[in-house]
Amino acid sequence: MLIKNMEYLSRHLRCTDEEKDACLETVAVILHFWTDVRKNGVLAIGGDHADQNPNPFFRTCLHDAIELVSTDDELLLEDLFAQYLIAGDYTGAGFLQNVVIAEGILAYLRFLHEHEDGGSFRQWGDRLALAVGGYFGVEYREKLRKTIRQEIRKREREVKKTSLLPEFDALAELSLPLCEKLLRDTYDDHYAYGDRTVALALKYASGAVQDHILSVLSPEEREALEIEMDACLLVRQTDVERAQREILAAVGAWEAMD
Repeated sequence: MLIKNMEYLSRHLRCTDEEKDACLETVAVILHFWTDVRKNGVLAIGGDHADQNPNPFFRTCLHDAIELVSTDDELLLEDLFAQYLIAGDYTGAGFLQNVVIAEGILAYLRFLHEHEDGGSFRQWGDRLALAVGGYFGVEYREKLRKTIRQEIRKREREVKKTSLLPEFDALAELSLPLCEKLLRDTYDDHYAYGDRTVALALKYASGAVQDHILSVLSPEEREALEIEMDACLLVRQTDVERAQREILAAVGAWEAMD
């Protein structure tokens, strides 16, 4: 924590829910430091934000971070960011945004030092949630984590060009009524999937297939299914193939009936 004076934090860190929602966009920008570095190298931290972001605090902290990224003088950077926050005497939404920026940048530099291979996007998302989540308060804990999860899933869909079974990619053109049938036939009244077949098949489908099929769900239903998909880890390839073949067989039968 950059500023440890609880009285100071209490006075400056007072925001409306709308202001916290707006700051979640900043969290998403910081989350994609990982994407920038993976694409263009460590000196690309923040991408164009280092020069073009309208927030001078963000620009300054990014420039300082880039200058010191290859050094071990982390404490100097922490002190510098804390001084910027105190000197600016920010309050409310401005303070929340800037403290999230400062803590987020420092957390990412530590993450880089700990992971020589750059770590995974999901690992970085988990770390960022821990680094900045407390500033939003307990009521926003799940909302912040949901924002990060959605960005991680979006990234995973973008890079997942093909399904495990190539023929499963054809479901990106499945009619919306059949998408609806596919999901509704396995969906119960409590937004939970008792059978993992759909979740497992979609988890290892292309991003195009996922986006298309999930588009028929409400936001709440989609979140529930995506959580089920997230849980499909350490699975056998044969189980994924079986699940995707079962879905293809069901779709083929429905299409034959039309």
